[in-house]
Amino acid sequence: MSAIGEAIAIRRRLAADNPDAYEPDLATSLWATAWVLVSGPEDLSRALEAAAESVEIFTKLAERMPAAYQARLRAAKGTRNEVLKAMGRAQQAAYHEVLQAEKGAQADVREAERRPQEAADPPRRLDGDAPGSPL
Repeated sequence: MSAIGEAIAIRRRLAADNPDAYEPDLATSLWATAWVLVSGPEDLSRALEAAAESVEIFTKLAERMPAAYQARLRAAKGTRNEVLKAMGRAQQAAYHEVLQAEKGAQADVREAERRPQEAADPPRRLDGDAPGSPL
């Protein structure tokens, strides 16, 4: 077993006993493994498995603590999409990218709904005109 495989096995055992403490490390190790495997002449199916599992864990973590894990989730999804493209599955990668963009737009709408007054007031430039307004 490679050093990477041993490290992931150890992190899996730790995460099984204490998920709150060790799942972030496991997800990061899986994501890094996928990134390394897709960058070289390694096994792309292993890279996809690692990337998919890291996305699954980061999704769960981001639901509980968005500020802490949202950026890592986006990056892990990007790595998964790079693996899919390297495997010749560009259409599936594009599908995931569209889903991610839609979820991002939905999150923007939810944020605007939480702050309706800010959403209603257009942002102002220093000269007082709203961006994109005719002069």
